[in-house]
Amino acid sequence: MKKLTTLLCTLFLVSFSLFGSTNSYSSEQDWEENILGTWVIPNNPYRIAIIFMRDGSFMFVDYNDVRKKRELLQGTFELLDNGKIDLLFYDRSKLSFRYKLKAGKATIQNYNGKYTFEKTKVNFKAYVEGDEDLFNPEKKGSPVKKSQNSNLKKT
Repeated sequence: MKKLTTLLCTLFLVSFSLFGSTNSYSSEQDWEENILGTWVIPNNPYRIAIIFMRDGSFMFVDYNDVRKKRELLQGTFELLDNGKIDLLFYDRSKLSFRYKLKAGKATIQNYNGKYTFEKTKVNFKAYVEGDEDLFNPEKKGSPVKKSQNSNLKKT
């Protein structure tokens, strides 16, 4: 009986570590690859979205409550242990998210719960279009450089 109990405990620990309950991704490389692409907040009237690009940069279209308009935020991102993603903005302090994969549905959520994004196959630029100055590098005051605008087609 003692051997059976030991065997069952060992099997439980092995299966727990292999199939996990705390890790929501199969391997570090898989979740890093899954981060790349477009993420949206479903049914959001402001079309808030974020795109993670292969070069380690991101573009985040957010709604500014004070200015009452959408804005494009940019920076780089870091993928950390346990599914943590830090957005390092060029013009403000960082924002942290947690990546989760549950029942085949990938989400990222910030720690205070204000943003919950779902992975989508829609084109980022087409999804957030509507504010021409967000993506017009020729227009004065546009935050996007020509090279960044061309990156949108690669993801």
